[in-house]
Amino acid sequence: MQPTRSYLDLDISFSGEQAELYMQKAIVMTLSAVDTLKRLVFVGNLFDSLK
Repeated sequence: MQPTRSYLDLDISFSGEQAELYMQKAIVMTLSAVDTLKRLVFVGNLFDSLK
């Protein structure tokens, strides 16, 4: 028997509800990262304009 057979036999499928949940989490994380980057850029621009 192959040593990786147990991994190949695992059921990794998920329902439409789970796919939607994962997609919503990915969107929230992406928007949060974009918001954080915008705040960092804004603070950098603020320091430049105060000089």
